Amino acid sequence: MTLEKILNNNEYVKAIRYLQVQENMPIHVGGITALILEGRNHYLELNPNRIIFFGVNQKKLPKWFLKHDWGIRNDYYQSKFLSTKMGLKWFNHEGTNIRISNSVRAMMEFLYMTPHIEELTEGYQIMENLFDIEAVAVQPLLENCSSVKVNRLFLYMAEKVNYKWFKGIDQSKINLGSGPRSLAKNGVYVPKYKITVTQDLYHYV
Repeated sequence: MTLEKILNNNEYVKAIRYLQVQENMPIHVGGITALILEGRNHYLELNPNRIIFFGVNQKKLPKWFLKHDWGIRNDYYQSKFLSTKMGLKWFNHEGTNIRISNSVRAMMEFLYMTPHIEELTEGYQIMENLFDIEAVAVQPLLENCSSVKVNRLFLYMAEKVNYKWFKGIDQSKINLGSGPRSLAKNGVYVPKYKITVTQDLYHYV
């Protein structure tokens, strides 16, 4: 089953909108799912058995939504590392609008799920597809992000790709924490960002 076939289940798409609009639930489609909806999936493989949702702490998806057989697994992550008022957009599917992450926020959500759920090297491959964004779209999200891991990884990967927009980022306003963070066993330590990444990511060209 492809993502297109999943979204062609209009009942499912309308159910998502119902939760977002009628029930006013602070949830959205994010992470890798949002990146694919926005066409950032070059060379990436979607797990067609899941749709990624993000929401705030203490807010759960209703039982009727979870118990219904949509033909897809709904993976829901509750977090407050980013404000629900930033980096979201409306995605239109055949006349039905649902709220999803924009490319920058979705990238950060993907990194939030590394290395235990998503892979670091795949995250870098996604970063390579963010060539058309601008520093003004990145800066406020990084400043708002409370995850030191996400901020360090995002900056490390953007600098590794060598994007021109990276030079417009003011790192002095971003929470980079203190002390090292290890994201891989037997990995490579990156002194500038105080993170240990996988051998594959470090040597990826």
